[in-house]
Amino acid sequence: MGCHTLASQLNISEKSAQKLIDGFLNIYTGIQKFITTTVSTAHREGQIKTLNGHIRLLPALNSKSIFSCVSANEFSCNWSKKQRNHFAVTKAERQAVNSIIQGSAAEIAKLAMLAVDEAISSANIPGYARLVLHEHDELIYEIFPESSVKQFGVLIRQAMSSTGKYCNINVPLPVKLKIGPNWSDLKQVGW
Repeated sequence: MGCHTLASQLNISEKSAQKLIDGFLNIYTGIQKFITTTVSTAHREGQIKTLNGHIRLLPALNSKSIFSCVSANEFSCNWSKKQRNHFAVTKAERQAVNSIIQGSAAEIAKLAMLAVDEAISSANIPGYARLVLHEHDELIYEIFPESSVKQFGVLIRQAMSSTGKYCNINVPLPVKLKIGPNWSDLKQVGW
């Protein structure tokens, strides 16, 4: 997100928005390097890959015409085309970064579903834990009987938080566990 969009969303000046962005990037120093490396790789290869190697093609990054201004007259005559190319390229650059993050997160969530399913299948817990919904990074289970909720909950948390090993990532994957009789009454638990 650029300073113009952030300023608009927070109803602040662009200068203040840029200070927020700069402060964020100074705290999380690896983010700018990740963005720069990702965009550079996407331009070079015309595609990106998620953690598990799924490919997203970015054909707009293969457009060379945005960089080839030979004269002021040609530039002014072709401005709208160059402007369209510029917007297509910057959009593809944002897509490159977002696709790696969101695509990899989706892969991790799917691997978590498999890990939980395997753990539940091999567990000797009375009753059942049935996957009801997968939404973004959340897995929602129906568990029966109520007396097995804690056992299944601990098992689900452990299986989900260990999913990183299937993706070659060595960062913690914390899992928040919530329980309740329905979705509007869910309460976070610490076990």
